[in-house]
Amino acid sequence: MTSREQIFDDFAKAVFTKVLRRRKWRSRLLIGIHEGAAGGPATLAATVLIDALTNRLRLGKTPLVPHAVVDERAHVAQQIATGLTAPRGWGTLRFPQYNVFRALESDAFAGMDPQDCAFRKLHPFLCRFIQLPGAPDPVLWWIRLVGFVIVFAGWFEQLRFGGAWRHRMRRNWFAKFAGGSHGDFFEQAATIMRGSDEQKKEGVLLRALLCDLDAAFTPCLSPWRRRRQSGFMLFIKNGDELADLVRQAIEDTKARHITVIFARSGQAAGAPNLAEGTLRLILHGDTELQVTTRDIAAGATAEKLAGAYKIPVRLRSSALVVVVAVLQIVIPAVGGYFGAARLFQFWPWSRDETCLGETAGHAATATTPVGLLSSQEATRLYNADKQAIDDENTRVRGLASKNPDMRYTIKRIVYLGSGVAGAFDAGVAYNGVIPELHGIRLAQRKMNELAEGNPRTKDQLSGNVFVIVDIREAGKDYAQAPQIAQQVVRQSTETVLGVIGLGESRQQTLEALKTLGDGGLPILGMGATSEDMQAHPLYHQISFDNPYQARMFAAFARQANIIRAGESGRCVPADKALVIGDPTDNYSLRLGEDLVTEFPMDKAHVIWFPPPGSATSVHPAGTFVTSDSELLEKACAQLAQSADDRTVVFWSGRGERLRDFLVAAKDSAACPASFTVVSGGDISTTAVLKERFPTDFAGVTLFYSAHALPSSPPNSAGDDYAHRYLDLYKTTNDPWYDNWRGPIAYDGLVTMVSGINTVCRENGPAGCGRGSVASHFRYRIGGESGLRGATGIIRFVKDPWATAVPAPLQKRFLMLRATPSGPSIVMECGQRDTNDLRTTWGPKDAFDCPST
Repeated sequence: MTSREQIFDDFAKAVFTKVLRRRKWRSRLLIGIHEGAAGGPATLAATVLIDALTNRLRLGKTPLVPHAVVDERAHVAQQIATGLTAPRGWGTLRFPQYNVFRALESDAFAGMDPQDCAFRKLHPFLCRFIQLPGAPDPVLWWIRLVGFVIVFAGWFEQLRFGGAWRHRMRRNWFAKFAGGSHGDFFEQAATIMRGSDEQKKEGVLLRALLCDLDAAFTPCLSPWRRRRQSGFMLFIKNGDELADLVRQAIEDTKARHITVIFARSGQAAGAPNLAEGTLRLILHGDTELQVTTRDIAAGATAEKLAGAYKIPVRLRSSALVVVVAVLQIVIPAVGGYFGAARLFQFWPWSRDETCLGETAGHAATATTPVGLLSSQEATRLYNADKQAIDDENTRVRGLASKNPDMRYTIKRIVYLGSGVAGAFDAGVAYNGVIPELHGIRLAQRKMNELAEGNPRTKDQLSGNVFVIVDIREAGKDYAQAPQIAQQVVRQSTETVLGVIGLGESRQQTLEALKTLGDGGLPILGMGATSEDMQAHPLYHQISFDNPYQARMFAAFARQANIIRAGESGRCVPADKALVIGDPTDNYSLRLGEDLVTEFPMDKAHVIWFPPPGSATSVHPAGTFVTSDSELLEKACAQLAQSADDRTVVFWSGRGERLRDFLVAAKDSAACPASFTVVSGGDISTTAVLKERFPTDFAGVTLFYSAHALPSSPPNSAGDDYAHRYLDLYKTTNDPWYDNWRGPIAYDGLVTMVSGINTVCRENGPAGCGRGSVASHFRYRIGGESGLRGATGIIRFVKDPWATAVPAPLQKRFLMLRATPSGPSIVMECGQRDTNDLRTTWGPKDAFDCPST
């Protein structure tokens, strides 16, 4: 390489280094190349040097860096736009501002509104579908069809187009160039471009094009833009006439990503030669430079100077950048799609359509279900428990009389139940009074065992109290509950510290609750779930309440595969609900209303069925029927309304009426062959007894809620209950082993006595009277971490200034499926143990539990 070739090579590399360091270099570069000084030896023409530089920017006919060469005075912007090519994989360079002004200048748009003219130029495809005046019709019919999908987007873009462009052009070079920003941009632009001042039109087009080029090389998320690792290079061979024009345009637009090299024919006094100019570029980073070619003699050709060296730019595959662009869109879209699907529980792709409860879940195996017992046998079993509790009461009293000096502390608890009389009818399952009394008997025995091991005496005030259970029977449907409550209040002494029971939400139990509470007796409900039961401050309950239960029902029906779809055997979630309830029954009424709250009226249909001949003053929204036949007609019509409907039946009524309904539905041709029923825990005993629903009614899928399933204990207290139960009732034909009323009654008495023990220990010699116990139950029942019960953790709000919440917090909730082999757990939420809170449920814990 000769010395002159080396000088050019160093100069070219210094320029290319500036061009390729686009991300660090934030200003334009202007270089004027002059011929040698006057009177000196002949030097290389500046245009030859420009040709040598452009040779290094191409690999054959493929450009390595975007560049353009201008060699005429007229139509500078057009020469740049048409002569500019982008390297492979850099994408198409777009010139929106330049195209807008060219459209306003074009005769093809003469007479058209300037804004519509600009919009048509930039969005010709959209114009085909929103049918702007003069827009051509689509060539093929399917183009119009596809266009309907984007027509709204086209209209929206048209609405925002004018405002966006006016705002943008008021803030850039055009306002100054046009002489002010007060007029309408499109009108001002049309005036200039359709006027006769060619010099002004050329200035507008050049500035618009420079703005577009500068934006095209500004980094952004586009993979094509990220590949543009250089600025734009502009070579002007007629620099004498165009240098000032281009320099002024660059200053007006503040373009940064551009390098302009002018060829000047005159001499520049004091200008450095190429070698000195190279040093200035490297050491000082000049952004505007004048150099001469006096150190390169004439005679050198552009090809010889350029040599084989090319600007060090790596060309990449155009297909690869398309792949990157697709992945850049697809990966976030797929991630967002899966995230939204997880959040909102929609799965339009192939999903698990296994019917819930058929292949998974716990199934009870501890006992063998039996058929209905006779009323005589049920009465015998009930009386056996009742006699055992009376015997335990007698034993405790005898223990105290034999040891009068010990002064044992003995307290009396009233259990207000319905009793066995009238608890069953021929062919109908029992209402749960027998397992409830089982639980009371087991709990009394446990608490008195604790007292015998560590009794509270006159000398040991930190011990446990003995408990006597006073059984009061209110009759079928708690009909005598108000009168029994009055008797308890009148007859009670300070030794009666509380009442447990009231296992059903009925008008009679509501009246009894008010009477007991006003008499100063703490009440602990067992099994009643209506929110109306929570009106008195001395009332708490072991069970969850109806609003909580309704949220669980709705989440279960919407998310779980419980509705059979056709003959394929697959199952899908429900999208509609048929709520059936009894407005004369407080439990049924409130649960039905809560279910409608969770399933809005446009997705839920309600049928109210008061017992024939009954009167009600309550008239909730929904359809009322007056007979069982009318109920069957309305319900079957709703279930068979459409083959595509996925309707679940929410039965908020009592268990015996559900059985009657299913008997009639089985024989009715108007009802679908299969449907799904979700019910409250009132039908638990009916379902356990020989699992009559699934075996007698083929096609009916039955789910029901439960407070516990003893064969699946949640913690050590549940294990203790199960062991005590099996030790006491050693039989394989016990139909009540897996009934939730047993453990919830057990927890009720244990919780009541545990609270009394706590009060007695804290008060010391002052004793533990009814007032102290009532205050404790109002504000501190269960302590900070709650009590570990056979039905889960029993924990209440502790803040005395907070709104009272009589129902336990995060109480364990079970949804069971009735199967021939026993109840199967298909949903479990809530707190099982101190450090065991179930917040998800379903196959692979796919669903979140509703908030408490």
